[in-house]
Amino acid sequence: MNSEDVLLRRLQSKEQAAWSELCEMYTQPLYNFIRRNNIYDASDVEDILQDTWMAAPRAIDNFDGKNATLKTFLFSLARRKIADYWRKHKAVDELPETMSVSESHQQRLELVEALALMPEQERQALILRYSEGFSVTEIADIMGRTYKGTESLLSRARVRLDKYLNSDSDFR
Repeated sequence: MNSEDVLLRRLQSKEQAAWSELCEMYTQPLYNFIRRNNIYDASDVEDILQDTWMAAPRAIDNFDGKNATLKTFLFSLARRKIADYWRKHKAVDELPETMSVSESHQQRLELVEALALMPEQERQALILRYSEGFSVTEIADIMGRTYKGTESLLSRARVRLDKYLNSDSDFR
């Protein structure tokens, strides 16, 4: 039995120290993931993070750890909470037009803006792959898709992102 299996058993037995360990390991990565989904208000990010952690104890009882890791389990919960947030807040916040930034910051802003325009599934797949470092298999688990479907989604997302970033005109 590996350390994750032991931690899972401790979590399912409602051991408070196990929850503290899990929070210590994944709070910052989850926070970063939520921020990368175009949620810029810190209080909104923290609300989604809190909702994710509040859902985890209820959901952990149905998690067996055979087909996914605790990390993918938590990111899947966060992904659902992000979707809930966007259902409530239909409009995507615009970046201020009058920002004065360096060239590297400008490139980052262009990337953020391009990601904001992408369909949610494609944006999240790219973020999970390139910002969070998940494998295609893990992304498939998080998003509830097949491996091949996830590969296809990532391919479409990369093509769309490239199109947005390399177009000569404003892509809005």
